[in-house]
Amino acid sequence: MPAPVPPGWVDAHVHLLPLRRTRSLMRWTHRGIPECPIPEDTTAEQALEHLRGAGAAHVINLLFPLVAGEADELHAFGAELMAREPDITCLGGVHAEDEDPAGVVRRAIEDHGMRGLKLHPMVQRTEPGDPRLASALEALAGYRLPLYVHTGFEEFYGWAYPVEQLEEIARRHPEMPLVLCHANCPNFAWAADMARRHPNVWLDLTNATMFRREPASPARDALEVAFRDLFAAAPDRLIFGTDHPPTYDWPERLYAELLAWTPELAPALRDNARRLVGLAR
Repeated sequence: MPAPVPPGWVDAHVHLLPLRRTRSLMRWTHRGIPECPIPEDTTAEQALEHLRGAGAAHVINLLFPLVAGEADELHAFGAELMAREPDITCLGGVHAEDEDPAGVVRRAIEDHGMRGLKLHPMVQRTEPGDPRLASALEALAGYRLPLYVHTGFEEFYGWAYPVEQLEEIARRHPEMPLVLCHANCPNFAWAADMARRHPNVWLDLTNATMFRREPASPARDALEVAFRDLFAAAPDRLIFGTDHPPTYDWPERLYAELLAWTPELAPALRDNARRLVGLAR
């Protein structure tokens, strides 16, 4: 049996979405990750039960629109989800082609209770430094809420953007926590350097441990060294999640792998995530 997670464990990166989006996302996941064991017909409600069964006491749910005009609908879904399930905190999203990106962010936070924003440049096909998003990030920074941005896995997505844009965002908005999702896997060194130079940069280890399932090799050894340096770079700004349900294994296995490898880090991961989104400890 996997080792139990610490009391109050937080899964800091999940995707509980409306049924239409969940269905589409799971089909896409099974095409890209054929070995994915999560059933393709999994619903958001079932995914939440998976997470709870694995020991998650709270989850941070990331919502982001695929097209202009979708954000308000997603945020209404997230607000209803949080009202029904108190162990969920939702972050919202914005699309570069929205008519009023800053207004989308303000409504997300003030009307729907979103606790931050998620950008997925690879899926949205929009660079985080796109000038159309500048007003949205300015609005978010005013609330001092976190911005999650997908980094890394360019080969998997077949698309990349200049990560130097995140340097400028971190510099321009020092009051806004900037979360580097997946710690720019496999280029962990850049993520560690960002966290060392910018005290508002956080490192999300979600899916970043996938390399440990690869056969032993000099390349894997080098990744291990670089991954461990993330712990030294920002021990008080590390978080971890499962990406559930569009991910490559069950939550209990992902939790167990991480906690068996770095058991001393478990309380910090839990407490950091709670602090990031303003949860009581």
